[in-house]
Amino acid sequence: MRKIAFLDFDGTLSSGYISMAFLDHVYEKEIYAEDKYKEQMGLLKQLKTGELSYDEWCKQWGEVWAQGLKGVSWKEARKEAKEFFEGFKPNIYPSSYELVQLLKENDYHTVCVSVGASEVIGLAARELGIDKCHSTILRKKNGLYTGEPCTNLHMPGGKVSRIEEILRAEQFSRVIAMGDSVGDTGMLSLADIAVALNPSKELEAYARSKNWHVFTADNIVEGLSRLL
Repeated sequence: MRKIAFLDFDGTLSSGYISMAFLDHVYEKEIYAEDKYKEQMGLLKQLKTGELSYDEWCKQWGEVWAQGLKGVSWKEARKEAKEFFEGFKPNIYPSSYELVQLLKENDYHTVCVSVGASEVIGLAARELGIDKCHSTILRKKNGLYTGEPCTNLHMPGGKVSRIEEILRAEQFSRVIAMGDSVGDTGMLSLADIAVALNPSKELEAYARSKNWHVFTADNIVEGLSRLL
């Protein structure tokens, strides 16, 4: 049986939120609706003040993300994603490359599972050499975005549901999961080896109460090498 490793991206393998940075990029390029951009900024403010939970923010982010690109050509968005990603690459932790390589050397099938936009999460996964990527995909018709997501990763429990589907489809001898926020606790609870990587204070406290492993970008490769 194969082994599998599920990896979050934002905060776990890189600093910052790649999809929010890409949102700024497409808005500046004038292909994202101004009213939806303002709505996104309002949602982000509500998250920071605690008016929105992380799960509710993800849900609304996914819906508004899709609405803001309605009518835009996916080819144009893909072109902008490639341009944007070249500038974002330095945000990826250098150890993330070593981490993915270490997992693959130990025969793990690597899977990125992220609420983020597929346009940029896919590029990040490819850059790191990750085998498979699951992220928020927008519906398209005749080459244009329709204004709707066609995946449910942005919905509460979406990441867990996707991972459970994968685990039901095939038996794995060992499961590793890595995440950085309390939104990743469901994913981590499904793993044989749960790793809070660059965790928020909330996740670190929860991880220690569960006796999960806690690492940072500076010591993850050495720490995981011992575990493997």
